[in-house]
Amino acid sequence: MRELKEHLGIKQTLCFYSARKTFAQFASELGIPDGVIDYCLGHSDKSKGIIRYYTKVKQKQAEIAINRVIDYVNNPEKYKDYIEMRADIMMMKG
Repeated sequence: MRELKEHLGIKQTLCFYSARKTFAQFASELGIPDGVIDYCLGHSDKSKGIIRYYTKVKQKQAEIAINRVIDYVNNPEKYKDYIEMRADIMMMKG
């Protein structure tokens, strides 16, 4: 993490928790389902309710989610309209 922080020129403290939280936030903004985000973060699915007994996140879904977040970080303008539309739908804008 220290090398990554130096390479990116980040001045603030950087830790795995920061990276995980940022990934989860970006993935959520992109509309990636919570179950897929949980899977990517390695969370247990035991406490997520009955739907987990009927559905299973696949590795391919996680790969797509991770690649989409990477693309979002590298090309935020590409997702601007979608993020704004989703914020309107989710009633997160005034």
